[in-house]
Amino acid sequence: MSPQEFVAVLGSLFGLVMIWVALWILYPRYAVDKFRQEMFAVRDDLFDEADSGRLAFDSEAYLLLRSLINSHIRYAHRLTLLEFFGVIQVAKKHQLGADYSARFESVQQALSDEQRDVFMNYYLRAMSLVFRKLVLGSAFVMLILPALLGAIVVKHWIARLLHIFEDPVEGVNGAFIEDFHLEECAANMA
Repeated sequence: MSPQEFVAVLGSLFGLVMIWVALWILYPRYAVDKFRQEMFAVRDDLFDEADSGRLAFDSEAYLLLRSLINSHIRYAHRLTLLEFFGVIQVAKKHQLGADYSARFESVQQALSDEQRDVFMNYYLRAMSLVFRKLVLGSAFVMLILPALLGAIVVKHWIARLLHIFEDPVEGVNGAFIEDFHLEECAANMA
């Protein structure tokens, strides 16, 4: 191997290691920091809503949302698809979700329509951040997701094309064929 080839191979290996470090070490840390910062912003806006009197500081709804947001901020580093599905399985096995669902419903029922709108707005903002973190927070998912979506789109278009070629006359308007005077055309061709 010549010195130029050795330097090229070494440079390529260094580049691959840097890509690996960026995807598997730096990007997940960035995703966690970004998620936490966005959750802090939601919590700050929720505080402003409570400060303006639209949702009382001591209400169950405010305390539930603040607790939910704080727990997501604290455990953002553990918010991955694998742990998410693991928690769901444990919750199903031990029937833990029923208590939370009942509390969530009772909190909503105790609110006025305006307060319920504020509550749901902040709940949905927080949950959309969680969803985005689950999907976009993993380099693995970021690499696999475009390929998976591409495969689904290609499969859909192939199925549509196959359906078109199954029966090419299907869906043709019969009035169009009658107006075309097939017999006259056939006679003229003969």
